[in-house]
Amino acid sequence: MAGQEDPVQREIHQDWANREYIEIITSSIKKIADFLNSFDMSCRSRLATLNEKLTALERRIEYIEARVTKGETLPAGPDCPIRAGPWFGTRNQGMGGSRPGHLWLFRDAGTYDGLLVNQTELFVPSLNVDGQPIFANITLPVYTLKERCLQVVRSLVKPENYRRLDIVRSLYEDLEDHPNVKKDLERLTQEHIENQRMGEETEDFN
Repeated sequence: MAGQEDPVQREIHQDWANREYIEIITSSIKKIADFLNSFDMSCRSRLATLNEKLTALERRIEYIEARVTKGETLPAGPDCPIRAGPWFGTRNQGMGGSRPGHLWLFRDAGTYDGLLVNQTELFVPSLNVDGQPIFANITLPVYTLKERCLQVVRSLVKPENYRRLDIVRSLYEDLEDHPNVKKDLERLTQEHIENQRMGEETEDFN
């Protein structure tokens, strides 16, 4: 009948239309899959890097001894040496090699971010009831979200590129304010001296 398509021709046309549709869908799926694979690999690479840095943060510890002279704050220098010791391989380390009364400050070897020892910033070697040196339990502090973000950005971005980041201006200064061991030593030493002085005044008063 005129105007009606032959069933065979209609089936052929439909078959070609289906093939074209399938090719378009397949091509789109392939592009999406390629994008997801590249995105996934990028994320995996970044996560692996971050995991390595976090693991190293706990393993690679440099310990610094700050010698304190009673009544004055000694800056880092010839009169108050900052002595770098070997890496710690475990959390718990004996400090028997240090003389009682010396203050110890613990920092990450790569970033100099602060670490805690026995839940405090400073460690004073002493003996337990059995006369044995106490152990130093070195742990990561609970950083604020902002502090942790700054640490991660510093680990991924070079200092000269900080101000190229699309962030608020105040964060540039925060990023550039790297941990400063000397300042921390001076601050903590002064606090320790003040605490000792207050303790002595309290004893004299009693």
